[in-house]
Amino acid sequence: MNFISNFKQNLMIVRMVLLLGFFQITQISYAQIPVAVMVGEKQMQHEFFFFKDIDKKGKFNVFTMGQFAVDYEQEAFNSSLMSTQITYNFVPGLGVAGGLSFSNQQFRPLVALSLAYMNKKKDFLINLFPSLIIKDQPEYELTGLILYTPKISKNFSLLAQAFIGSTYDEKVDKHLFSFHQVRLGIGYRDWFQVGIGLDQNFFGPEFDNFKNFGVFLRKEF
Repeated sequence: MNFISNFKQNLMIVRMVLLLGFFQITQISYAQIPVAVMVGEKQMQHEFFFFKDIDKKGKFNVFTMGQFAVDYEQEAFNSSLMSTQITYNFVPGLGVAGGLSFSNQQFRPLVALSLAYMNKKKDFLINLFPSLIIKDQPEYELTGLILYTPKISKNFSLLAQAFIGSTYDEKVDKHLFSFHQVRLGIGYRDWFQVGIGLDQNFFGPEFDNFKNFGVFLRKEF
C-alpha cells in the first residue's frame, strides 16, 4: 500500500509540473509532442519531449522533457524526471538557459548553456545542456538529446534517438548519477513509431549499473 501511495503522490507531482510546462507551451504556439511508452524486461517507462522556437527569429526557445518509470519488482528503481528550460540564443545554436527540474522527489532550479542544432529538414536535432543545479551543495549536470527521423519511403521513416545525462557533485570529483537511453525504430506516416529500446542507469562513484531492454510505441500529438 505504501508503494502505491508513494507512486501516486510522485506521479501527481510530475503531472502538475507537466501541466505547467504544457500550459506555457500552448500559450506560445502549437507543435507536435512525441509521447512514448516502452515495455521493458524490468520496467515500464513513459516519456515525452518538446522543442520549439518561441519567436520568429529563433532568439527564444523552450525545451521540455519528462520521464517516469515503474519497476516490476523493486520500488527503489522507480524514477521520475521532469525538466523545462527556456533559452535565449545569442547566435543560432548557442545561448543561455534557465529552468526547473524535478527528480528524486525534489524541485531543482538550474542555469545552463544551450548548444543546439536542427537541420533545414527538421529531421535531425542535437540539444546539449551543460547545467549548474542551484542548491546548498551545487551539482553539475550535462544532458543531451540526439534525434534523427529521416524519410526512407513515402510512408515510412527511420527513428534513431539517444538521450544521455550525467550528474556530479560541486567539486566535479564524485559521480552521482548517469544514464543513457537509446531508441531505434520505424515510423508509419504520422500515425505511430515502433521499435526497440535500451535504458541504462549508473549510480554513485562505482558506476553501479541497471539495464532495461524492451519495445516501445511512440505517437506524436
